[in-house]
Amino acid sequence: MPSLPQQGCPSKRTKTSSVTSDVDTDSDRESSPEVQEVLQADHEASQSAGPQSLLAKFKERYQTHTKTPQAVLEEQQSKWKSNVYNHFHPPVIVTQNGVVKYKFVCKVASSSVILRACHDEATSNLKHHTRHCEGKIAPAGQAINDYAHGSTYSKASFRYLLALWVSRHHCPFVIVQDEELLRIFRMLYSRVEVPHPTTVSRNVKYIFSRARLELGKILQVGLTFFGISVMYTGS
Repeated sequence: MPSLPQQGCPSKRTKTSSVTSDVDTDSDRESSPEVQEVLQADHEASQSAGPQSLLAKFKERYQTHTKTPQAVLEEQQSKWKSNVYNHFHPPVIVTQNGVVKYKFVCKVASSSVILRACHDEATSNLKHHTRHCEGKIAPAGQAINDYAHGSTYSKASFRYLLALWVSRHHCPFVIVQDEELLRIFRMLYSRVEVPHPTTVSRNVKYIFSRARLELGKILQVGLTFFGISVMYTGS
């Protein structure tokens, strides 16, 4: 007869796991330059552990003692394959506390800046910013270009039609956060700005109140035409 585990002793099958959050899952506050610098400093510290740090490998690989920082940057850029770099202006070299860093400025929002050490070629922060930046409103020039290519998107019209669709088909407000639906929206227009479910709820209530008021005015005119005196207050 198999023996039962003693009370108070965990089974061998019991495992504990710790969950750590990656940089990609943090909130929009990471777009702040100050926060980016702190994150970058932590990343550099974690990478520098060991007999041969990441910086030492970088210096040996690019022979930094014989090249200017600009020459090193150009050599690095020739090897960058990720499309995420297209979302930013060409990086600018800055030096902070003796560390050469690259400053990436967003093409859509020039106030969004990401700093990255020259020897760190990870793209997680850049990708994180790009994903959250796709929903921002396009500049006037971009909007004109989109219209010329057949796009008739506008933020107000999209929110109005989305509220009508949710109401007419009795959909829950959280449906606007459905991953597949968001992918469809962004496939049709990459800069679409999808409102939060709470915003959709407020829009539905606002449209209903305005429609009720306008309908009351129309009925008032009709009843007056037939000689029926009714005062509609909208309350």
